[in-house]
Amino acid sequence: MKPLTSRTTAIIGTYHLSTDLERSNGKNWYRQAHRAALDLSGPFACGVITAAGVIAALSPNNKWERNLRDAQTLFDTFKTLGASATSQVRVCTFGANKAKALTILKLNQPTTEDVAAILNGQKVRAFYHCILGDTQAVCVDGHAFSIWAGELITTRKTPKISHRLYNQIADDYRTAALIISTTDQAVKPAELQAITWLTHKRLNER
Repeated sequence: MKPLTSRTTAIIGTYHLSTDLERSNGKNWYRQAHRAALDLSGPFACGVITAAGVIAALSPNNKWERNLRDAQTLFDTFKTLGASATSQVRVCTFGANKAKALTILKLNQPTTEDVAAILNGQKVRAFYHCILGDTQAVCVDGHAFSIWAGELITTRKTPKISHRLYNQIADDYRTAALIISTTDQAVKPAELQAITWLTHKRLNER
């Protein structure tokens, strides 16, 4: 186990501020997201790999409920009207991300690696892997960064996270999960990120 640092301590501190409900909801968050991807893929026979990829592609700057509605709309439009019409659908994310979602939709029986290569960004890729059930993946968004930094940093003021720093933050979440699992209750890194995300939002009313 890696040595305890102030960053790891900050993550653990936020975890210990979580309520029982936040711990339960956080542990189930990605499981429910996986179920949502399965439900989305069912009528289209595209597979959860494609569905999770589309959801992840549409996630930046998008609230979760709208994220799912946007994914559903893209699937419906793609199936009934084709790619050209789908490219005109309005979604609550960036145009480049919608283009990635459409590229994923066009793939024929893609592998996890095929979709991850299209998603490209570390945060979105991690979110994708978490949805697919990878409990060691850590989605480092602005909230996760603020928790790790141990101070309130609004998402608009979150600095650009380099590849090296992202890996360091993710590793610190994994270390924190190991420590919590030996001193409190078993928790996976992806679950810890979700629990502390819910807690951080409540504490800061965001």
